Amino acid sequence: MNRRSAPESNRCPLRPPEPRARYREAVTSRLNDPPPRPAVHFDGVTASNPREYADLRESPEALGTGLWAVLAEFDGRWHAWRFDAVNRATPGPAVSTITSDRRAAAAGRDDAAARWTSSLDRAGYEAAVTATVEAIRRGRLEQVNLGRILHRRLPVPVPARALHARLAAAHPSPYGGYWDIPAGAAGPSDPGAWLVSASPELAIEVDSGRIAARPIKGTARTAAELLPKDGRENELVAGALAAELAPLCRPGSVRTEPAVLEHHPGLVHLVARVSGALTAARPGPRDWMDILTATQPPCSVAGVPRAAALDWIGSVEPVPRGPYCGQFGWIDADAGRATLAAGIRIFWHRDGLLHFGTGAGITAGSTPAGEWAETELKARRLVELAEDLLAAPADPADLPALTAPTGPPGPTGPDRPTA
Repeated sequence: MNRRSAPESNRCPLRPPEPRARYREAVTSRLNDPPPRPAVHFDGVTASNPREYADLRESPEALGTGLWAVLAEFDGRWHAWRFDAVNRATPGPAVSTITSDRRAAAAGRDDAAARWTSSLDRAGYEAAVTATVEAIRRGRLEQVNLGRILHRRLPVPVPARALHARLAAAHPSPYGGYWDIPAGAAGPSDPGAWLVSASPELAIEVDSGRIAARPIKGTARTAAELLPKDGRENELVAGALAAELAPLCRPGSVRTEPAVLEHHPGLVHLVARVSGALTAARPGPRDWMDILTATQPPCSVAGVPRAAALDWIGSVEPVPRGPYCGQFGWIDADAGRATLAAGIRIFWHRDGLLHFGTGAGITAGSTPAGEWAETELKARRLVELAEDLLAAPADPADLPALTAPTGPPGPTGPDRPTA
């Protein structure tokens, strides 16, 4: 893949370090208890104290037993962790961590967008859209999800559960959660992970011998603003996903249902449903790897056909995506169940930078200005919420607590759509 660093011309002024120092001083002064244990929270399950790490592509046998928190990067490792403590109860209320006084202070801050750098500025992204549309019209591709990565300097990450609480209060999502695992927590090979999700999309769910996915294609501010191309794109991606699932399923069992309209904060999505009966009613390690190989990265955030789309993405996007547009969630090998979300609307911290990915599906009917506007629509609200937290940090007393483990492990979240 042809990737390079983001050009200096795309860089925006960075925020001075003084607010970061204020954040550290405020949080340090308020923390009387030990820091939170390394933890993952997703789909109604909170796990803490990681005891084992595996890169699933190197150690697929790990999926022979146990509950694993999986974070498969779009173009990197397929991380997985097991934990000593698993709690099936949601960890405390998700509360707003910005009071009216804090909001007043935050209102006077500089424009949040000025602190973020994009891997592709508007001109670069629109040029990539134009090139992609031309490739589609030449028959090289049918559809491509074209992304860009935003980042801002953040030497020390905030607690992931603080940003999760902020997003859950102001921007609820069916597949929200967080990963907050320091490097080395589960041993010397553990690279750690810091991720906060507001994902609206189910990548795959496995339960009772069946597999299901709810791919999203078609986004607008309101239902009235959806275009005919959005419906066609949704049908194209759902059909491609059905073809990818067919080899994993009993002959004739794969079904595709028409897209439905879902309302999310600030926008609407067209969401299809694809499902089938797995040939392996109780997946073993090889079966789990076959499922991941067939669906990673998710078709909805890669393109059609998959191999050509991935090659194209590697040639036109200037930086790796990392966890953006990958998958994350739980695989319960003992119960034969899994819930994995698509890695969209996520923040992740790496190398002293806070990242956020945004993108749009490109078809023959796409316009450069329209697709740029879609990437802005998906990013603006969430980036502003993150900036609110960084400008006026959470009081640790407001953060959801990590409670003691109760009951058997397993993905059980009640507040998400049924696949």
